[in-house]
Amino acid sequence: MRSILGILLVIFAVSPLAGQTRRTPTQYVSSAEGTSFEQLAEIMFARNKDLQAAREELRQAQSRLTQAGLRPNPTLDFSRSTDALFGREGEGSYGIGFTQPLEMGGKRSKRIRVAGIAVDMAKAQIAETERQLRAQLHSLFVEALNASDKVDLFVQIQDVNQQMSRIMEVSLRSGDASRLDAALLRASLNRAIAQAVQAESELSGVMLQIKTLAGLAPDEPLVLRRSARLEPPELSRETALRLALENRPDVRAARLRESRDEASIALARAQAVPDPSAFLRFDKENRVSQGSLMPEQKFVDRAKLLSFGLSLPLPLFNRQQGNLNEAISIQSQARAQREALEQQVRRDVMLAFERYEFARRAIEVLNRGVITENQESFRIVKLSYDLGELRLVDLLNQQRVLIDTQMSYLGVQRDSMLALVDLERATGSAGGF
Repeated sequence: MRSILGILLVIFAVSPLAGQTRRTPTQYVSSAEGTSFEQLAEIMFARNKDLQAAREELRQAQSRLTQAGLRPNPTLDFSRSTDALFGREGEGSYGIGFTQPLEMGGKRSKRIRVAGIAVDMAKAQIAETERQLRAQLHSLFVEALNASDKVDLFVQIQDVNQQMSRIMEVSLRSGDASRLDAALLRASLNRAIAQAVQAESELSGVMLQIKTLAGLAPDEPLVLRRSARLEPPELSRETALRLALENRPDVRAARLRESRDEASIALARAQAVPDPSAFLRFDKENRVSQGSLMPEQKFVDRAKLLSFGLSLPLPLFNRQQGNLNEAISIQSQARAQREALEQQVRRDVMLAFERYEFARRAIEVLNRGVITENQESFRIVKLSYDLGELRLVDLLNQQRVLIDTQMSYLGVQRDSMLALVDLERATGSAGGF
C-alpha cells in the first residue's frame, strides 16, 4: 500500500511519532503473526457445517452402493394341515419350501453402476462445496485486509491532524492563528476519527463473517496474517476456459449426473425383464383309506414328496413403461443442465478476466497520473500555506483530495484482488493457477 503517512509526516515533521509504525488498533491483521489464509482454509474444511453435510451425502451414497450389490433374499415357508377339527382320522400333512428369486437382465450389475456413479457425484459435490467455500473465504480475507488498510490510513491521518492541532493550540495562544482555522482543523480531525471508527466497524463485521464461515465461535480470537499477493495467471482466456471445463468439480458432477441418468435408462429397461423364482419343497402327508373288503378297517398311507420348479411373472401389463420414459426425460434434463453449466463457466471466466483487466488499468492510471500528481499538489499547497499565500482551508481541502485518492487506490487494489479470486474460482484452480 502506498502509505500516505510518509507524505504527511514529511510535511508535518514536528512529532516524535515520525518513523514509528502505527498498528491496527483492533489487532485483527498482522504482517508476521496470526493465521494465514491456507491455515484458515484448513480450519474451515474441518469445521464448516455445510461441508460436513456434504460428507454425509457421500456416506449415504456409499451405503446405497453397498445395498445395490446385494442379491434378493430367499424365502422359507412352512405349512401344516390336519383333520383334527373334522373326522379325526389322522389325516394331515406338513411341508417346507425354499424359494430363491433370480434376477435377470443384468439388473444387479446395472444397479451397481448407477450407485457407483452416484458415489463419484457425491465426491464431486464435496469438491464443489470446498471450491465455493474457499473462494468465499478468500474474498472475505481480501476484504478484511482492505478494511485493515483503511483503518491504518485513517489512524495515520488522525495522528497527523492531532499533531497539527497541538501546533494550532500554541499558535492560538501566541495570536498567530485564528479561531476559524482551529475549528476547521478540529472538524478535519473529527472527520478522520469518524472514518477510522467506520473502517474498524467494517473490519469487525468482515472478521465475524470469516469466523462464521470457518466454524469458529464469535468470541474466539483470530488474527489474520498477511500473505503474498495473488499474481495474475500467465494463461490466455482460451486456456483458462479449458482448465475450467476440465477442473471444475461442478462441471464434473454435471457430467457424472448425465452418465448416471444414462445408466438409469439401462436399468429401467432391465427392470422390464421378468425375474423367475426357483423353488424347492418337501411335503410329508398322512392319508387314511378304507379297505375294499372290510370298510371298517382303515389304512394309513404315509407319503413323502419333493417338488421343485420355476415361477415366472408374465409382463402383460406392467413393462416399466412409465419408469423408462421418466428415466429418458431425466437424462435429457441432465444433458440440458450440463450444457447450461458449461455456458455459465464460459461467462464466469470471461467476466473474471475483464474485471481484473479493468482493475489493473485503473491501478496503472492512479499510479501514473493521479497519486503522484496529488502528492506533489499537496506539497505545493503546504508550502504556499507556510508562506502565508493560502488559507488553512485550502490545505485541508487538498489533504481531503489526497485521502480520497488513496481510498480510490485501495478500492481498485481490492477489486483487482477479488477479480483474481473470482478467476481462481471460475477456473477451479484451488490454491493457485
